[in-house]
Amino acid sequence: MKLIIDGYNLIYSLNFKKSLKEKREKLISLLDEFKNLNKVDITVVFDGTNQESEHRGYENKNGIKIIFSASGETADDVIIDIIKKRKEKAGNFVIVSSDNKIINFATENFIRVIQSESFADYLV
Repeated sequence: MKLIIDGYNLIYSLNFKKSLKEKREKLISLLDEFKNLNKVDITVVFDGTNQESEHRGYENKNGIKIIFSASGETADDVIIDIIKKRKEKAGNFVIVSSDNKIINFATENFIRVIQSESFADYLV
């Protein structure tokens, strides 16, 4: 299963009392535990708000793929692009987001969605 996560959307559902960088690190730590227990492929997409590059930023931490959107695009755009370009069955994907644009697009493409608030409850 491939889990695609709207990063900041999930972070705000977790209500961490930390700096933005610490929030991202805490989220990745929680997702690492989740990945090890559930054997899933995880991609987390963040808005690259201060990203000056026209290219997306990519990182890999403990097998978790992290994508920062390029200048001029949002995390929503990246997630929708991932859905459009998928080469596997829709049933292999789960999207974690509470953003209506993403939910509607995923649903139209027969991809299951878990609301960020529900997934946050499961993580902590």
